[in-house]
Amino acid sequence: MPTDQGTAIENRIETVDILVFGTMNSTDDAKGFKYYRPAWRAKEQYKSTLKIEDNVTLWFFINCRELITHALQEGTAHTGKSPGDILELLIQPDPGRFTAGETPLPMWGVKKDINIRKQQINDIGAVQLLRSVASVDITIEVETAVFELRSATLFYAASHSYPAPLPENFTDIREKDPIPSVPGISTFDVELRYTKPEENAPGDNKIRSKLYLYENDNRIHPTRVVIGGYYKGDHKPTYYPLDFREGNRILPVRRNYQYSFNITSVSGTGYASKREAKEAAAVNMDYEVIQWNRMDDTDIGIDGPWYFSIGSRKANLYNRIGSYCRIPVSTNIAGEDISTGFLHNPAEGEFSAERIYNEDNQLTHLKITALTTFNPESMHTRRDTLQIKAGRIHTHIAIQQLAENDADWEIGDDFILDGDSVKSKENQPGYKK
Repeated sequence: MPTDQGTAIENRIETVDILVFGTMNSTDDAKGFKYYRPAWRAKEQYKSTLKIEDNVTLWFFINCRELITHALQEGTAHTGKSPGDILELLIQPDPGRFTAGETPLPMWGVKKDINIRKQQINDIGAVQLLRSVASVDITIEVETAVFELRSATLFYAASHSYPAPLPENFTDIREKDPIPSVPGISTFDVELRYTKPEENAPGDNKIRSKLYLYENDNRIHPTRVVIGGYYKGDHKPTYYPLDFREGNRILPVRRNYQYSFNITSVSGTGYASKREAKEAAAVNMDYEVIQWNRMDDTDIGIDGPWYFSIGSRKANLYNRIGSYCRIPVSTNIAGEDISTGFLHNPAEGEFSAERIYNEDNQLTHLKITALTTFNPESMHTRRDTLQIKAGRIHTHIAIQQLAENDADWEIGDDFILDGDSVKSKENQPGYKK
């Protein structure tokens, strides 16, 4: 059982357990949960001893051994139960245990229609593993003299989660946006706090790989981030509430997603306390949220030991000049071996593409910006393609600048999209102003 190359970019594997299920469409004696087995590492593979039988489904759980052995220690008492029924026994508690970095992140994977043969090594191929939690990164794109980031707190986080989504909420492990699976016992009153050590303060205006949470789609009290820090050298901290949002739409928190909060400007103080901020409206802080499914390897190119991954192949810009989109990038290819260019406007007449690097000179984002204001009189959606060459890996990002304003309550406040054209609503049948 080779491990997928992209499985544990920022994680470690301590334990691997396999839960064996029969096909649910088979006879009563053969369907449902059968047994579980641990796997152990042997050189570059993981191995386990399974019973000889055909057409079984294998569920893989990483870093969940204590949970599994405690729940299933009764042996055959759970034989025949569906994957959903077994997951109800494997509910994960306390997401705060991941913040310190001492507890490895849980992961899961599924392989279907596996035949275990007699007297041979059964190589079932690579197993794609997805994280069972979401993560939050925060970056302040202003000088520490303007705002110094000191803490981040997640409010209204889910208290419990399943190590894998319920089967009725997804059809395939590669599904990009499965419905969040939240146990009935879960509450949404958990606070997840991280405070930066004082020694990391100078010039370090970010929090990365420190905040992990369980997925949820709570509409009553959506999960929020409250940023704490010092504005322009004040001695008292001030606090700013931020939402998981895309435009004006509140985003659900999904497992395996990374949510990058990028604060682009701070124009004044926030609230006096975290408690006040968590219930208040956003103030004096401009930000964007980039959500990235960290294991969507449809956007990963691999050339031997080299890889290049982009978070999305689409960049939507809006009508105003300066509208921009940041696309996450993950690669081990040197910056001098990466080139970009526009297919239709090589002189960057309508769009620009800027590369964003971290302190280790690693490419982390591509920032695509609209250089002109969209003119709806042109009656078309402005488009281009950013071509990317990373060593021998070639990929692209499709760019479109739309007529609507990104602050509109709904797409097309004044215009509607019709194929590749943009038309005024006033000219449409039945339009009422």
